[in-house]
Amino acid sequence: MGNARFLITRSSTGLDNYLLVCKTMRLGREEWFEDKKFTRMDVSPDGTKRWSLIQTGMIHRADGPAIEWADGEKWWIYKGKMNRLGGPAIERVNGRIEWWVEDKLHRENGPAVEGKDGYKAWYVNGSHRARVDGPAIEWPDGEKWWLV
Repeated sequence: MGNARFLITRSSTGLDNYLLVCKTMRLGREEWFEDKKFTRMDVSPDGTKRWSLIQTGMIHRADGPAIEWADGEKWWIYKGKMNRLGGPAIERVNGRIEWWVEDKLHRENGPAVEGKDGYKAWYVNGSHRARVDGPAIEWPDGEKWWLV
C-alpha cells in the first residue's frame, strides 16, 4: 500500500508548484516517484539508493549521485553514463576519487584518479595522458611513470 504527500515549492514566477511524491513498496524495495522529474529512486534491502529514468529504467540523476551505495560510496551517472562535470564521478569509501566524463576517465587540469594513499593517474578521454609537466602515474611508494 502506498502513500502520497504534496510538496509545495515557489517558482521564479511566484506561482506555486505542487509536486506529488508517491512512496510505494514493490518487489521488496521502496520506490519514490516524482511526477515532474520522470525519475524514480529505488532503495534496496541493504540501503543502497539508485535513481533511474521511469520510462527506460536507465540509471540517471541530474542533481546528485545516481547510486548511493549502502557503504557510503557514491557514483554520478547521467543518462546511463558515468559522468560528472566539476567534480569526481566516483567517490569510493577508501578515499579514492575518479573523474569521469561520458563513461571515460577524463580530467584536463589534474589527475583523473586520486587515491588516499597518494596514487595519482592522469587520463584524457579514457587514455593515459602523456604530461609535459610531470609523470602520467605516481605510485604511493614514490615510483613515477612517464608516457611518451
